[in-house]
Amino acid sequence: MKKSHSLLSFVLAGLFAMCVETRGEDPVPPKPPGPTKLPAAPAAPAASTSEPTAPAGGKSRAAEFMHMLKEKLGVTDEQLEKMKPIFGQEMEKLKGLKDDTALTTEQKREKAREIMTGAMEEIKPILTPEQMAKLKEEMEKRRAARQQKQQQ
Repeated sequence: MKKSHSLLSFVLAGLFAMCVETRGEDPVPPKPPGPTKLPAAPAAPAASTSEPTAPAGGKSRAAEFMHMLKEKLGVTDEQLEKMKPIFGQEMEKLKGLKDDTALTTEQKREKAREIMTGAMEEIKPILTPEQMAKLKEEMEKRRAARQQKQQQ
C-alpha cells in the first residue's frame, strides 16, 4: 500500500511540475511599439476536447501526461473527461499552496504530497485494474530514470 501511495504521489508530482512550468509563461507576447500591420493568420485547427491546450512552442506537460494516459494505459476519452476536473482542482490547490508564504518549504512539500495522493485516490475508481497496474509500472520506470539522472 505504501508503494502504491508513493507511486501515486509521483504521478501527482509530475502534474505539480506541469503547473509550475506553465505558470511562468506569458501566453500573449507583448505588442511591439508603433503601428504594425500583419497578414491574416490562417484558421487554427479545432482544439481537441481530450487534451489540454499547450502553450505555443510545444506540448505542455499536462498534455504530455494526458497523451501518456491515452497511449500507454489505453485510457478512453470518457475516462479522461472524468479525470480532468480532478486534475484541475489539484492544480488549483497546488497553485494556492505555492503562493502560501506562511508555510516552510518542507511543509509545502508535505502538503503537496497530500494533495497529489488525494487526487490519485479520486482517479483510482475511474481506471480499470489493468490501467492502474500499467500506471504503476510507468511511474516506476520514470522514477528509476529520474534517479539515474540525479546520480549522473
